[in-house]
Amino acid sequence: VQCPFACEVRKIIFNWCGLQQVEFSSVGELIIFAENWGSNPRKAIRFLNICHGLIRNLWKLRNERVFNGVFHTPTYGAGTIKSMVYFWTKCRGNEGICDWDNWTTSPFTL
Repeated sequence: VQCPFACEVRKIIFNWCGLQQVEFSSVGELIIFAENWGSNPRKAIRFLNICHGLIRNLWKLRNERVFNGVFHTPTYGAGTIKSMVYFWTKCRGNEGICDWDNWTTSPFTL
């Protein structure tokens, strides 16, 4: 979570969420932050899902680089996180997810 690529992707995601930048030294710190964030339960769950998507996609993008020599930009990485979490949330069917246009503006449009 401290490499320049991961920091830039996290910066894009946190800006999208409307959050101040926070530095983390481990995945555990990021998850603890996400678990304790916010007072609105629906938004808190959504943010935790976004952080899980962040971790999963950073791992996937790293593996693509290491094992396949495929390099992606931080913007691409953030975009894959946004779309993956949107579909995770939409497929759960019980959260009243907004449409894609609103989602790309803010994940907390309920």
